[in-house]
Amino acid sequence: MYPGPWMHRGRRTRFFERGALKYLILDVIAEKPRHGYDIIREIEERTGGYYSPSPGTVYPTLQMLEDIGHLRVKEENGKKVYELTDEGTAYIKEHKEKVKKHRERMSECCPPGSEERVNLMFELRKVFYTIADAARRSVPDAEKIQAIKKVLEKTKKEIEEIVRAKSA
Repeated sequence: MYPGPWMHRGRRTRFFERGALKYLILDVIAEKPRHGYDIIREIEERTGGYYSPSPGTVYPTLQMLEDIGHLRVKEENGKKVYELTDEGTAYIKEHKEKVKKHRERMSECCPPGSEERVNLMFELRKVFYTIADAARRSVPDAEKIQAIKKVLEKTKKEIEEIVRAKSA
């Protein structure tokens, strides 16, 4: 089974190193000005759904990049749209190796021909949110929680069987 780009020797690791988000954001905005949600969605798409930065990390990073002069904000249709300043463009050029490294990290998740895997990751996210919502709504009902657990255990076993059969 492919452990995913966030695994190293059986241990979960950071998807990107600390501080990488600013390079990802600047790189995405360098293509075209974007609003916050569009930045999140673009990073998620580039990683095939493996990584989706939270608004709680993206918006403070955008504010910091604006504060240090790498971004400017303009208002369009009631949304803040971020674009690079000359200083931001210079910063990307100065750190082009780091930007390239993070682009490569993202492309590891989405090599050519991986569209089906990307679609699977997005389906997995939908299932996760459905399960999380069901668990939240079923908190006082132990029978429902046990029924959900049984479905998950059965599903896990069936998926493991599919993977074993395909790789055998």
